[in-house]
Amino acid sequence: FTTHELEWLENYMNQNFPADIPTGRITLVHQHSDNAGQHFKNTGAIHYYTSLTKDRGEAVLIYSFGAPSHGKGPHDGVGGCWKTKVDTCIRSSYSTGRLLYTDTGYIQNVKDVYDALVHHF
Repeated sequence: FTTHELEWLENYMNQNFPADIPTGRITLVHQHSDNAGQHFKNTGAIHYYTSLTKDRGEAVLIYSFGAPSHGKGPHDGVGGCWKTKVDTCIRSSYSTGRLLYTDTGYIQNVKDVYDALVHHF
């Protein structure tokens, strides 16, 4: 997050979901990392997160570390397989001009993704 994004999100939440933000301010930020090294090379982001409690009062930052890289479980492998297949279908539509198994002939929306995955799997 940046300060601008956090303020925008607070305004949005206050307007649309006031019961979910009773103090009017976001007081909890949960950041997830898969232990990729580039997450720790951005000193600006690290400084921003560590200064939240000073700037926002009683703000809490939770930084969760997950499994590094790929292989977080079977669901990660399945998701990666589906993503690779959809990427292949998109490239195929460029070379063949049309996909016969989607309504649009391309991958342009969620239904096209679904149709392509059903066709191939």
